[in-house]
Amino acid sequence: QEHFGRLNGLTLGWVGPMGKKLNTFIYLLPKVGIHLKYNSSPTPNFPASPLVLPAGKNFCKTFNTRIEACPDPLSTITGVDVIGTSKHKKETQKLELHMFEGANKNWIFFHILPRWEGEVSEDVFNHQNSLVWTLHENIKYTLMAVVLRLLKTYRPTLVKPNFN
Repeated sequence: QEHFGRLNGLTLGWVGPMGKKLNTFIYLLPKVGIHLKYNSSPTPNFPASPLVLPAGKNFCKTFNTRIEACPDPLSTITGVDVIGTSKHKKETQKLELHMFEGANKNWIFFHILPRWEGEVSEDVFNHQNSLVWTLHENIKYTLMAVVLRLLKTYRPTLVKPNFN
């Protein structure tokens, strides 16, 4: 929202491993009006979590969004606003700058660190549209705020023992 001024109608493309990150996107993005395209396996019809995908598709009906499994990274990136990935070792899912030509004009890229060598090229990782370091700086400050809030309101609930 900070980058585009809106969430509704944006499309996120996820190229990377299936797991908690993709499942979170499947479950939450439709609720805030964001469409999702994903490629999570070199096998084209490999499904996402059977528990999460039906719920995500139901949210899509409610919030007029869509979730689309894509057969390869190139089709995943085509027409998206935001491209994300995390560490993986699948060469068939490596993101290269030429692949981003089909993305929307002001695309942004994020990577959930740590990073392996094979999932994204240097020119994408260090591109002016890459928000990798901004994302992780925001996470740092969010976690600091949570810890400070927890410490500020902490009150022990156990009665102090009396050893007399």
